[in-house]
Amino acid sequence: MGKILSLNEKVQQLKSTSSKIREVITSVLDELSFVEMGALAFSQNDTFQSTSFDGEGVVTGYGTIDGMPVYLYAENFQVLQGGFGVAQANKILNIMEMAEKTGAPVLAILDSEGARLGEGVTVLEGYSKVLKKSAELVGIVPQITVVNGKAFGGISYISAMSDVTFMMENSQMATCGAAVLSGVENTNETADSLVGAKTHATVTGLSSMTVKKDELKYNISKLLDLILCGGEIGDTANNGDLTLNGETTAEEKASAILDAGSMMELQKEYLNNAKTFLGRMGGQTVGVVTVNAAICNKMARKISRFVRFLDSYSIPLITLVNSEGIAVAKKYEQDGLIEDIADLAYSIATFENTKVSVICGNAVGMAYSVLASKSMGFDYSLAWANGFISTLPAKTGAEIVYAAAITNAKDKDQARLDAMTKYATNEADVFTAGKVGAIDNVIEPSLTRPYVISALSMLR
Repeated sequence: MGKILSLNEKVQQLKSTSSKIREVITSVLDELSFVEMGALAFSQNDTFQSTSFDGEGVVTGYGTIDGMPVYLYAENFQVLQGGFGVAQANKILNIMEMAEKTGAPVLAILDSEGARLGEGVTVLEGYSKVLKKSAELVGIVPQITVVNGKAFGGISYISAMSDVTFMMENSQMATCGAAVLSGVENTNETADSLVGAKTHATVTGLSSMTVKKDELKYNISKLLDLILCGGEIGDTANNGDLTLNGETTAEEKASAILDAGSMMELQKEYLNNAKTFLGRMGGQTVGVVTVNAAICNKMARKISRFVRFLDSYSIPLITLVNSEGIAVAKKYEQDGLIEDIADLAYSIATFENTKVSVICGNAVGMAYSVLASKSMGFDYSLAWANGFISTLPAKTGAEIVYAAAITNAKDKDQARLDAMTKYATNEADVFTAGKVGAIDNVIEPSLTRPYVISALSMLR
């Protein structure tokens, strides 16, 4: 009886020093599904902190989200500001290894000011072990990160290794403390402005989505359902009568071809000209990439990462292409544009699952080669009837091919317009591409959804 009383007392102590993070865990997992692991493990190193703490700066265990099993580790800011130490590393490693054995997803909830300095080099070893295991799990089990408060120091790299990162409103993430960064930069900017959720959503792209507390479980559940439950071809769900045309936005294009209610956009606030969506078509999970401008470095990186994510979980890729080719500017070239486009080409070329391209407007130069070409491995290629496929934009191509006619014309402006029309008709028409087998079919925009679903069904 004495041991039982002692156990109950210890449990209450642990709960009192982790009450806030347990509320977060409870809000995400199904009711009464959480089972804690390593509850009594905590650091014995008091060289830096003279005060002894009950528990550790992380709570670990497993549970379910709408019936789907997950392993999770949730940093506990109530204990030394979630300070990362040896015991925390070991608890996290245990969770990752269990996920690896079972194939269940890993949910990381981060909230830490950084390393426990008193534990010295062993903390760095702990970071190394956790990062190494996270790298080993890429493409093996889904890794989802939630930045719940602060993610400072080595643990911040987990978010970049994760498949998807949700940042709570007012959360922050950086390789060092915001105060350190502010001092180095000699700026009075707030932590939110420097490294807050809005910055990572719009500037760095590290945040896949900014969410409120009451939205978190829904979005994690929807994501896991799309990744883990691929669906079956033949579902009749659809998005109604939205008619596609050249003026529709990226969101409208994706919504029009995806099953009703299935669309989930990742990195929504990061780059308007390259959009990435998860959803279902005819019941099957797919990833959709829309491109609506010349491709720059950041666009290439965003698409590459999304394509690798899809490939990891055998999710088909659909590209909706309307691009004038590769962006031309000194800043892009000096920022490594060649390498970024090559990396994008590598991601597409080595993609091992079904991929379908739809040319929704322009497909110029490498934009066509990388994102739409059958020679790049696209299984099925479609083009809207008003599509344009060329090595050069219409204006540039026309001025080269019909240079003499333009030079000799009395009205050069009109001659240029006539040359562009002629170039588009004779040199860049999608029917011309169809004649050489570069395009499988030319269709009206409104037929995009049934054609793609049909292709997915056969290719599956």
